[in-house]
Amino acid sequence: VKKIVKPLRAPFSDGNRVIREKDEFLKLNYDVIILGDIDPDGREFRLEHWEWIEEWVSRNQGGLILLAGMRHNPKGYVNVERARSLYPVEIENLPRDYDTRVDVTRMKHYRLTPAGRAHEVMRLSSNAERNDELLGSVVDGNFRRGQLNGYYWHVPGAALKPAPAQALARVVTEGKVTAEGDVLVATQPYGNGMVLFVGSDETFRMRETVG
Repeated sequence: VKKIVKPLRAPFSDGNRVIREKDEFLKLNYDVIILGDIDPDGREFRLEHWEWIEEWVSRNQGGLILLAGMRHNPKGYVNVERARSLYPVEIENLPRDYDTRVDVTRMKHYRLTPAGRAHEVMRLSSNAERNDELLGSVVDGNFRRGQLNGYYWHVPGAALKPAPAQALARVVTEGKVTAEGDVLVATQPYGNGMVLFVGSDETFRMRETVG
């Protein structure tokens, strides 16, 4: 991939130089921005960049993926108004110690919501039964894991914003389903663009050891 799409030298770049003005940034031909576990006090990313991103998503029909992490995302941005508006989940009341609130010795899984079952983001197969075989499903009130792995850590306590935000997947463990579950994957339209929130940075585990 790197031979076709050259990595940028900085988060905001046209490939040759660092972009330092919002107007220049809005002219860049980006299709999607993936924002991972970025330190809000880091050298490369400034809090004012949230204003750039918010305007870019709203005006440019951009796609923004907010990929959670234990250290900064989203708990590092709870006081940033532009950031809060972009998330399809409420982040104001998340526990600040959420990195230690989750039992990371037990694997969790993706329980698709009705919206998630219909959404192409969560459709690993065009066949619904095959999709359940891969991701797992609820049968007689019990969640049965699929062929793919789940994850160990996620953002605990993420609550969905009102419509048009949609929860696509919720946190579940194998066995009897006793609660709705924290929101794990959610999406919402934002202006002319779209935002996707993924509440775990362990999607790499899906195919790990299972192919």
